[in-house]
Amino acid sequence: MDKIPDDVKQQIWSNFDEYRVVYLATSENNQPRVRPVTLVYLDSRFYILTGTGDAKVKQIAGNPMVELCLPLDGGENTGYVRMSGRAVIINEMKIKEKVAANVDYFNTYWKDAGDTDYTLLEIDIRGIEYLEPGEMLAQKYIP
Repeated sequence: MDKIPDDVKQQIWSNFDEYRVVYLATSENNQPRVRPVTLVYLDSRFYILTGTGDAKVKQIAGNPMVELCLPLDGGENTGYVRMSGRAVIINEMKIKEKVAANVDYFNTYWKDAGDTDYTLLEIDIRGIEYLEPGEMLAQKYIP
């Protein structure tokens, strides 16, 4: 994402706080599958915590390419941040523990970072499309 001008990058990233509900698109048998998920932004990285048996985990194992969409509300105008990339299943325990320790809802779903039903996905962003609320044309940034 080095090709994004710093002022635009700052504007895009300002839409992401610690947790943000976004729409995640995966695919299954050439059929798109979209659902809302909580995107965790920690240490300049994007993560999704999910159950190991969830359909999205199987879909990502079959095809790791995903898209995320964050709708933006600008009063009378709307916009969005669309990010495309690769979902990577993280098995490194130190990373899983760090993310778990920083997500306040973690213990609602899992007992600890070693819980076999806890899958951590990191989203490696490879492209961004940004439509600022009130604008007519989206800005695209694809390395």
